[in-house]
Amino acid sequence: MINSSPVEAWEGAAAIFTFAGTGGASFWFWIMCLLCLVPLYVSLRAENAVEKEHNGK
Repeated sequence: MINSSPVEAWEGAAAIFTFAGTGGASFWFWIMCLLCLVPLYVSLRAENAVEKEHNGK
């Protein structure tokens, strides 16, 4: 099972890099950063609203 690869030799094999030479990787990195910050902002607003309600303000 370990040596069951149908590939006999790697001569002529090529690698394909998605978004190579473009700004695609950078774009998706910043989208990921934004998606990580949105829940933090929403939870901060919710916590502040509950704290104001608890304090009677």
